[in-house]
Amino acid sequence: MKKLFIIFAVSAVSIYLQGQGNSRISLDFTVSIGNSIFINKLSGTTHQLSPQSTSQLLVNFPVGKNKFISSGMGYETNRHLIDGIFIENQNQFSFQQAPANYTQNEILLDYLNIPVYLKQKVGESSNSDFHISIGPVFSYLVLSNQKAKINGTKQKVEAPVENKFRLGLGLDFDVKKKNKGPKGIFGGGIYYQVTKNLKDSKSFAPLTACFRVGFGS
Repeated sequence: MKKLFIIFAVSAVSIYLQGQGNSRISLDFTVSIGNSIFINKLSGTTHQLSPQSTSQLLVNFPVGKNKFISSGMGYETNRHLIDGIFIENQNQFSFQQAPANYTQNEILLDYLNIPVYLKQKVGESSNSDFHISIGPVFSYLVLSNQKAKINGTKQKVEAPVENKFRLGLGLDFDVKKKNKGPKGIFGGGIYYQVTKNLKDSKSFAPLTACFRVGFGS
């Protein structure tokens, strides 16, 4: 899936070069780091920390005065430190509190993301533009593992997450420099997972805040 992200990045650059006749079409490449809190968490489980990182490439297409449709592809990694485990038994999926002999529990989830944002320029200064973006994020789970020490022995197995497809809502803001050449981008965002990891059972729904940096055209 990381190869797919690279292929998309090359294709997006090609789209941008073909669109140079309209200088308002632009590219943004950013990386972000953040952390999640859990909403609708399974009762009895304790959540400690959820660091997240995302690499993302977006193409901004103008749709009106200071308005853009911003879409592309991103690769997201999550490391959830929680004393819960996903379980599959005869095609029945559940999320349960980890047994007492499980310690240092981690759930590792990687997603391929396709955001579709409505982006609005909300202000500018002599050297920067200010934007706010909002919209859905469509995701597919490409890696799911859970790690733990079981009776003192480290083990790593696949996490049986039932729903591979995920829908979320994102709200981003950024400051983009106006200088010639690559333009620095600084910003952040908030993301909420709308869909469930399991169809008929509670697990957790991350609410994530992140800081983002990158460059654009």
